[in-house]
Amino acid sequence: MKARSLSGGEKKKLDRARSFYESGHTDRAIQLCRELIDSDPDDFHALHFLGTIEAEQGRFENARSLMERSLSIRPPNLQFFENFALLLLRLNDSPAVLRACEQGLRVKHSFRLLHAEAAALYRLNRFNESLATLDRILADHPNEAGSLYLGGCALAQLARYEEALASFDRTLRVNANSADAWCGRGNVLQDLKRFDESAEAYDKAIALQPDHLNAWLGRGNLQLLIHSYDQACLAYERALSREPRLVAAWSGLGVALGALQRYNQALLAVERALALNPASAATWLQRGLMLEKLNRLEEARAAWRRAGEIDAELPGLRGFRLRADLNVCDWSNYAVESSRLSRDIGAGDGFSPWTFMVISGSPQDQLSCARNWVSKNYPLNRQPVWRGERYAHNRIRLAYVSSDFREHPVAYLAAGLFAAHDRSRFETIAISLGPDDASLTRARLRNTFERFVDVQGMEDREIALLMRRLEVDIAVDLNGFTDGCRPSVFAQRPAPVQVNFLGYAGTLGQACWDYIIADRFVIPDEARRHYAENVAYLPDCCVVNDDHRLISDRPVSRADAGLPEDSIVFCCFNKVIKFTPDVFGLWMRVLGAVENSVLWLSASDPVAIANLRREANARGIDPDRLIVAARVPSNADHLARLRLADLFLDTLHYNAHSTAADALWAGLPVLTCTGETFASRVAASMLRSVGLPDLVTTSLADYETLALALARDPARLAALRSRLARNIGVEPLFDTRRFTRHIEVAFTTMWNRAQSGQPPSSFTVDC
Repeated sequence: MKARSLSGGEKKKLDRARSFYESGHTDRAIQLCRELIDSDPDDFHALHFLGTIEAEQGRFENARSLMERSLSIRPPNLQFFENFALLLLRLNDSPAVLRACEQGLRVKHSFRLLHAEAAALYRLNRFNESLATLDRILADHPNEAGSLYLGGCALAQLARYEEALASFDRTLRVNANSADAWCGRGNVLQDLKRFDESAEAYDKAIALQPDHLNAWLGRGNLQLLIHSYDQACLAYERALSREPRLVAAWSGLGVALGALQRYNQALLAVERALALNPASAATWLQRGLMLEKLNRLEEARAAWRRAGEIDAELPGLRGFRLRADLNVCDWSNYAVESSRLSRDIGAGDGFSPWTFMVISGSPQDQLSCARNWVSKNYPLNRQPVWRGERYAHNRIRLAYVSSDFREHPVAYLAAGLFAAHDRSRFETIAISLGPDDASLTRARLRNTFERFVDVQGMEDREIALLMRRLEVDIAVDLNGFTDGCRPSVFAQRPAPVQVNFLGYAGTLGQACWDYIIADRFVIPDEARRHYAENVAYLPDCCVVNDDHRLISDRPVSRADAGLPEDSIVFCCFNKVIKFTPDVFGLWMRVLGAVENSVLWLSASDPVAIANLRREANARGIDPDRLIVAARVPSNADHLARLRLADLFLDTLHYNAHSTAADALWAGLPVLTCTGETFASRVAASMLRSVGLPDLVTTSLADYETLALALARDPARLAALRSRLARNIGVEPLFDTRRFTRHIEVAFTTMWNRAQSGQPPSSFTVDC
C-alpha cells in the first residue's frame, strides 16, 4: 500500500504534536496523533511518531503494534528501522531485531542498526557473531564506548577474560563514568580470581550509580566466593531491594545464609528463587542442602530427585543423592551409584571429600576428590599475607584454628593437649571460627588458651590478615573439610608453617598445608604419595586423647538404657552415614549366629532407623534386635553407658575415630577392620596404641570370624576388658602429656626448618 502525502493541515498538526511532546505535554501530543490516525488510519508519520512516544513511555507492546502497522504503508526510512530495532530490543525479541536490522541495513549503513544487531546476537548467545558485528562498528568508530562495552561482555562469555578486561579498560578510557563498564570489569576480575581488584571495580560502579543492580549482584557473588557471607547477604539484599524478582540474588542469598548456619532463612530464600524459576536444577540442589542441614532428610532427597529430573548431569548431584541415601540407610542403588561417583571424581567432578571417605577405599581417589573440591570451591590464588618474614619470638606462636571449640568431639579429644603445652616454649592461640554454645567445654577452652580470638563473623581475608598481625608461627587446621571449615584462610598463607591435624582424617589435597600429623600405621610409607602434605610421623597413635575426660558416676543399668540384661550387646555409635551394606550384612550374620544378641545404635533419623529395621528383617533378623540409644544429657553420661555394651563393632571405610576413643576410654573393646586409607586405619592405630592389636583385622571375613569367637567366649571378652582397663593408664593412647611432648617435638622441627629457610619435608619424631 502506498501512503498518500500529508496535507498542509495534517503536517501542521503533526508538527504541533512534536512541539507538544518536546515541551513535556505528552498527553496532548498523543491526542493529536490519534486524531490524525482517526482521520487517516494509514498515516505513516503519525503511526511512527505515536509508536515512538509509546515506546518512550514504556508501553512497548502498543508501540510495536503501531510500528508494525506502519511497515505495510510505505517503505520505511532509516530512522524508522533504528527506532523499531531499539523497540524490539526492549521487548527482548532478538530474532525480530535481526530481521529489522537486515531490512534497515539494505536501506543504508547505520552504526545504530549494527549495534542493535550485535546486541541481539549477544542475547541469542551468538557471541562470536556479535563480536564480528562490533568489529565492523569499531573499524569506523574505534572509541565507541557502547560497542567496546558490549564487546567486553561477549569476550567474557567466551571466557576470553584478558581480552574482555582490555575491552572494558578501553571503554573506561573513553568514558570513565560508565558504571556498566566498571561492573563488567569487576565481573571479569572475579573470573580471573583477582578479588581485591574486582571489589574495587564494583565499588566504583556503585559510587557512580548507587542502585546499579548488576554491580550489587556481582559484589554479592564476589563476597560469597571469598566466604564473606555477611557482606554477601547485604549485597544480595541491596540488589533485591531494586529488583525483587532477581533469581540469581535469591539463590546467592540462600547460599550465604546457609553458610552462616541460618538454615531456615536460607531455605526461604532458595524457595523464593524456585518460585521465580522452578526449572533450575542448581537451585533444587541447593534446596536439598538446606533441608539436609535442617534434618528434613526425606524432603532433601525429594529435592535432589527433582534436580536430577531437570538435569541428570548436574555437577555434584550424584554425590549429594548418594549421601542422602546413606543418611537414611537406603542402599538400593549403593553399588551402582558409588561406582559412578568414583568415576566422576576421576573425571574431575567435585564432591564433599568428607562424605567420599564413607564410600571410597582408595587413597588415590580421596586425593583426587580433595583436589577437585578445593579447586572448585575455594579460591587459592589470593595474595599470600605471609611473605617469607622471619619472626623472632621467645616462644613459638601456635594457633589452633577450628569451628569446634564447643561441645564437639574435637574439643573433647584435644582439650587436654591445649592445656598441657609447655608455656615456656609455646604461646597458644585459639582462632575460633564457630559459634559460642555457652557450654562448659567452651568456657574451659577460653581459659586454657593464652589468647582466644572469636572470628566467626569475619571473612577469610580478614582472618588471614589477623593471623599475620599476630605473627603466628604455626597454624594448625583442626577442621579440614568438616562443617564450619575455612580452607581459604590457609590458602592465603597466614603463617610460615601450616598443619592439617585431627579434625579430618585425610589429605586436604593442596600444598598450602605443609604437613599432616600422622603415624606409621595410618599412613604407611608406601601410601605417602597419596597425600599432598608432607607427613610428620608421631611415634604412637596420631589421635590425641584427654586423660581428664569425665565419666559420669551416676549408676546406669541395662534396663535404664532399654537393653536386655541377659544378652550379648554389640554396639556401633558411629553415624549411620558410615554404615555400608556389606558391613551391615556382616553384623546381621553375627546377630543370627549369636543367640539372644542385640545391636545397640546411636540415635538417628527415624527414616534411617526404619530402613535399618527393614534391612535386618530382609536378612532374617528380628528388627527389635536393633536397639536405638536415647539421647543423654552429657558426654560424661554417654561414656558411662558405653560400659553396658560387650563389644563395639566398627565400620570399614570410615572407622570410628572419636567414637572409638569414647569406647576405649570407657573400657569397651573395639573390633575393627583396616583398609588402605587414613580414615579406615585410625581405630586400628588406637587399638595398637592401647595394647589391643589382637582386635585389629585386615579382612571382613576375619572381622566376622573374630566377632563370633568373642561373642561365644565370655571369658575371652572379660579378659579383653580387664586388659584394656589395665592398659588405659599404662599404654600411650591416653597419656596426654606424652602425646603433647611428641607433637611439640614435631612442631619445633617444622619451625626450625622454616626459620632456616628449608622447605617442608616429611620426618619422624623419635622419642
